[in-house]
Amino acid sequence: MSRTTPGRRRRLDITTVLGLGLSLGLIVAGHVLEGGKAQSLWQGAAALIVFGGTLGAVLVSFSFAEVRQAFLALKHVLLEDRRSNDDMLNAINRLAIKARKEGIMRLEDDAERVDDLFLRRGLALAVDGATPLIGKRGTVTLLDVFEERRLLIAYYFMWHSGRPAAEQCEGCTFFTTQVRELSALHARDVTYATICQGSHEESLRYRHFMGWEMPWYAADKTSLDTLLVGRHVGMMHLVCYFRQGSNVFETYWTWMRGVEAMDNNYRLLDLTAYGRQEEWEDSPSGWPQRWSGKQRMRTDGRPTSQWPRLKAGVSDRLRAD
Repeated sequence: MSRTTPGRRRRLDITTVLGLGLSLGLIVAGHVLEGGKAQSLWQGAAALIVFGGTLGAVLVSFSFAEVRQAFLALKHVLLEDRRSNDDMLNAINRLAIKARKEGIMRLEDDAERVDDLFLRRGLALAVDGATPLIGKRGTVTLLDVFEERRLLIAYYFMWHSGRPAAEQCEGCTFFTTQVRELSALHARDVTYATICQGSHEESLRYRHFMGWEMPWYAADKTSLDTLLVGRHVGMMHLVCYFRQGSNVFETYWTWMRGVEAMDNNYRLLDLTAYGRQEEWEDSPSGWPQRWSGKQRMRTDGRPTSQWPRLKAGVSDRLRAD
């Protein structure tokens, strides 16, 4: 199997050689000018103590993987990785032609064969923009969700099919409730959208019950397996995408507690004397800490932010019958 490998050759970088030689030469020269002897700078026993002690301290303080990475970095510092610009441009051109003719997702096999780290990581971020989703007007694609903007933030909403509103995800409800005015994002060429991991019809009723206005879509298992490949489908995810023409790239992903990036309530509570008032916090004895587990985001058996909607008389029925 051939590899898409730009031509390269390794050689010792001349500036590295000059830098090492100059620094060592100046050290010796300064020592000699002060009346010392050059030979006194090298003492085997002292060198073993200094370098051995340093190496031991490094091994104690860092993991094997971190030490290995440091030596690899030293290798790149001392040995210049010379790539032929023509070969690099030819490799990029071949990949671009293939993407244009066959679609960007046809580059998946190339991502495994590309030897250049920069190119390989770039190809791994490619997403199939034609992945189907369900919107209010029927089937759409991930590209459509961008609404012609360059950037997209997508929240993947957990969904419990067939269950009533009170049993829907309290975490997704807690975070999504805080996403309201989107004009600041739009002004910076960013679209925000929710992608429900379940029934579009049911979840759209939930959106109406909660009074949310952000764009709302649903994805079936096939589409979720494509968009969340290698990750836990059915959990809360926050993903950022970048669009270049019809090509889509994933640029950021987090899940679970990472989606607190959407939250304002916790950030404000952290500024108060009692903090979040949750059991995990190391608070003084006698401070309120009544919140724990799922109940952190629930009140009287349902997601807390549902209660104002119920008191306003909005129906929480999710089924058509």
